[in-house]
Amino acid sequence: MDMKPVDLGHLCKQLCHTLEVATNRTIQSHVQTDQPLIAEGDEEKIKQLLTILIDNAVKYSREPVDVTCGWAGDRPFISVIDQGIGIKEEDLPKIFDRFFPCG
Repeated sequence: MDMKPVDLGHLCKQLCHTLEVATNRTIQSHVQTDQPLIAEGDEEKIKQLLTILIDNAVKYSREPVDVTCGWAGDRPFISVIDQGIGIKEEDLPKIFDRFFPCG
């Protein structure tokens, strides 16, 4: 991994715009802080993860998809919220199993 400071606010806004243009769907991005949202991480891995989450939200949900980032105490957070059917409570323990189909 290539760990370095990453501006999560800038990354989220840039990625949401790129995916909104590519998918022709409404993706709203919100940065809930006036301070820089800098975190130590691998920018390419973070971008890959966010692309997968946002792409899934766009594919399986009505518009809009909301991507929010900010601070939760002293930790940065990123939230992807869609209008899809959600995940059944009994399926939650399995969501990180490779190729587990939810729904």
